[in-house]
Amino acid sequence: MIENYSQLKKEFLEIKENIVLRDYTTMGVGGVADLFYIASDVVNLSKIIHMAITLKIPYFIIGGGSNVLISDSGFPGLVVINKTSNILRIPDSSQLIVDSGVTINRLMSKIVQEGLTGIEFVAGIPGTVGGAVYGNIGAWGQEISSFIQEVTILHPPKSQITETQIIRHKVSWLEYEYRASKLKKLYKNLPPETQRPVVLTVKFGLAPASNDDILKRIQECQSKRSHLPKGKSCGCIFKNPERNPEKSAGAYIDKCHLKKTKVGDAFVSPIHANYIINRGNARATEIRELIEKVRHTVNNQHGINLEEELEYVGRW
Repeated sequence: MIENYSQLKKEFLEIKENIVLRDYTTMGVGGVADLFYIASDVVNLSKIIHMAITLKIPYFIIGGGSNVLISDSGFPGLVVINKTSNILRIPDSSQLIVDSGVTINRLMSKIVQEGLTGIEFVAGIPGTVGGAVYGNIGAWGQEISSFIQEVTILHPPKSQITETQIIRHKVSWLEYEYRASKLKKLYKNLPPETQRPVVLTVKFGLAPASNDDILKRIQECQSKRSHLPKGKSCGCIFKNPERNPEKSAGAYIDKCHLKKTKVGDAFVSPIHANYIINRGNARATEIRELIEKVRHTVNNQHGINLEEELEYVGRW
């Protein structure tokens, strides 16, 4: 593997070694990545993943780092920070083609600028377009998948005979469900050596509206989110088992009197029970132990098996 690492570094001189990942996640935990690269455009993102696949180097893509929990042992391979940034409006249409590394905040600025409405409900959610597509983010009864028309994905080879392919898929290919896509269902929590598809670009279908109206809706959504817990977190830990707010994951956790429950420096937020906060020096193992404690308690008391929204990355 050392020889393969050397080959990759010769092709991509900006690769760094032994980078601590906690600074690249919103939870503020994570060990060391063997190799670390920042991809600033889709061409380089595609090239480095293609070469990693060829050299059989494990790889993982981080966007905003908001829905992942990286192990204390880090990642045994290549971690790519996705900073791809192009946003293109298709002429004479209400469609945008957006790179997967574009942040949600930047996308919101763009729809105001272009006078395009539909996805204001994601305003204030940390992360990138790639993560939004992968996890089908949403809020207040709406989901991002309702506005996706196509995705361009880099697919690893399915056998030693086939090669890496870049394919444009209609949204139906992703088989969206609540907080899930085909990609997330197939590849979530698999071993690091698993070769995963990589989202490169997304086409959104929106609608024309006045800039002022769009900005107002964005500000309203941001205001609603201003009351959520502050500090280092992954956002909501568990999916809601039902759409009824009274039967949300947070409601069940609260009924079990688990707010403020802690393991090490990790604790359940007293503001929103579906948030776990890193007080400062929590380890990934402590956070995962607390997640399991919450899940076990809710299952014992209410017969509900809560499923995580977040993904576990690295060796556990």
